Amino acid sequence: MKVNSSGGFFDTDKIMAFVKNLWKDSKNITTKSKMDR
Repeated sequence: MKVNSSGGFFDTDKIMAFVKNLWKDSKNITTKSKMDR
């Protein structure tokens, strides 16, 4: 789904996938740091 916002087109599917990946990465980092300790 594409959304037209402030003259620019944003692919919401790509943004959602990007956010999910970021969230997954941050979760992995926190669990890794807990295991390192």
